[in-house]
Amino acid sequence: MNPPTISGNTARSAAGGQALTVQSLMPAAATLYEQHFWTSSPSQEFQTPSILETANDRLIIEDKSELLDVRYLTVLQSSDANVAADPATAIHSIAGTDFDGWVGNTAVVFPTTLGQAFSSTTYTVPSTITRHMVTGSTPGAPYTVGVAANGGTTTVTLPLVAG
Repeated sequence: MNPPTISGNTARSAAGGQALTVQSLMPAAATLYEQHFWTSSPSQEFQTPSILETANDRLIIEDKSELLDVRYLTVLQSSDANVAADPATAIHSIAGTDFDGWVGNTAVVFPTTLGQAFSSTTYTVPSTITRHMVTGSTPGAPYTVGVAANGGTTTVTLPLVAG
């Protein structure tokens, strides 16, 4: 791959008719930059098979706010070199169990803490989103899905049905 072009929280690299787009969504204060120099030597920093690859660059996503607990969310999309990646935006639950996720053409949400008890979650997405992938709920449990449209947004509530 060629060195990436970086704009804000997005990096894109293309080679051989293919492209890779990397979008850093969380933490919001993170900076994205390329490192194309060695801090020691290529033989010490890359596995032997990768030394023969055409790409020996690093993409660094860094949050310098020195938080004790920080979550990173990065979206990778591959495409033909002449096709733009779908824009991705971080989303966060607004009620119930804490969930994070991202939305492009599909909303993808997951619990902020793996294994936490789940009873419900509520999140809001643009009204153009009609496909949702929700992980981290209780396997085999019954759920109802509430969908409420309000102007240009849709609020989705996923509660566990008592039973």
